[in-house]
Amino acid sequence: MGLLLDQIRNHFPALQGKYAKEIHADAPGGTQVPLQVANAITQYLFHSNANLGAPFRSSLESSDLFSQAGKTVQAFLNASKENEIAFGQNMTTLTFHLARSFTKTLSPQDLVVSTQMDHEANIAPWQFAARDAGCQFALVKINLETCQLEERDFQDLLRKKPKLVAFSAASNASGIVNPVKKLARWAHDAGSLVYVDAVHYAPHRLIDVQDWDCDFLACSAYKFFGPHVGILYGKEELLNSLPCYKVRPAPETLPGKWMTGTQNHEGIAGTVAAINYLASLGKTTEESFSSLRDQLSRTYELIGKHEAELCRVFLERIGKNPSLKILGNPDPENLANQVATFSLVSESCPPHAMAERLAQKGIFTYAGNFYAKTFMECLGREEQGGVLRLGFAHYNTLNEVEIIAKELEKMGS
Repeated sequence: MGLLLDQIRNHFPALQGKYAKEIHADAPGGTQVPLQVANAITQYLFHSNANLGAPFRSSLESSDLFSQAGKTVQAFLNASKENEIAFGQNMTTLTFHLARSFTKTLSPQDLVVSTQMDHEANIAPWQFAARDAGCQFALVKINLETCQLEERDFQDLLRKKPKLVAFSAASNASGIVNPVKKLARWAHDAGSLVYVDAVHYAPHRLIDVQDWDCDFLACSAYKFFGPHVGILYGKEELLNSLPCYKVRPAPETLPGKWMTGTQNHEGIAGTVAAINYLASLGKTTEESFSSLRDQLSRTYELIGKHEAELCRVFLERIGKNPSLKILGNPDPENLANQVATFSLVSESCPPHAMAERLAQKGIFTYAGNFYAKTFMECLGREEQGGVLRLGFAHYNTLNEVEIIAKELEKMGS
């Protein structure tokens, strides 16, 4: 049995009532939120709203929330320990936070590496770290036709023994998936630490930090049906050993050492609810599961099958129009290295005009560079206004894909 779309869409107020005819192809910029998440946020604010560290009920409930959140995200990422999970404002802020501390470990002879594919949140923090330490910074090149990383260039840079290599699990612009486990192994063989941006990967595929053996990973709940909360994973020994910018009363122990200031408690409650919502989708079968992680694994299997069908139909339809070009030229019959995100250009219509015309039809998409500025510059698209980006989540339907394809065909003709 696959995903029960009617039941799924009933969870999302944004897909109901007067909004039901709107088509959300804007998931790459942030997914819609199920009612369970909004309820969890509201319930926290109404009944448990207090800071940590006091003996009264609502403060104790807030402390319990943090413990529950750590365990829930541990299962979501398959971290080995709860204390390897820290929360923050967003992935960008957490990456800058860690990179600032990492700067203290760098010497002028060191090298730090990111990639041309990445969101600027996984480039700028490491670029500034290298600048502040007076060391070198380099970017792995992309293939301009396929938009994939040039693995030979990746390996050439590894021969220089970089201190850290940062790359995305999936591109937020093209949807291309990187072979994280292989790249991490190569980096470790060269003596490098590995930082993975999994923001765009998280709503589509199951993250496994232990299998990938990455040293650090960051993601954001607003991309997987939750609120605007950032998540940082780091191996315990590394988070313990790195110097950390924090106030004196903050704990020296994990994960509090890395969570500066009062956290977004209600957002963390919503993040727990988002992960539990995802896990619940795996219960659409008669199977029994021994753990939250097993439920999530089944859910992502179902999501993968549904999104692959959406992508296949979309690509086959768009592929019939030669005036529309999709970055990376994804193959509808081989989507192993592609999540449900696509960026395209038209010979006859600029990206922002395309987005406006689609919006007039009730189809939500984005145009621009989506903070993948380096990526767009490399492709020569930055001065052209970037690209049109659209994508699908598990709540999208085949009928919506057909409607989008028809409207795009009109623009490309």
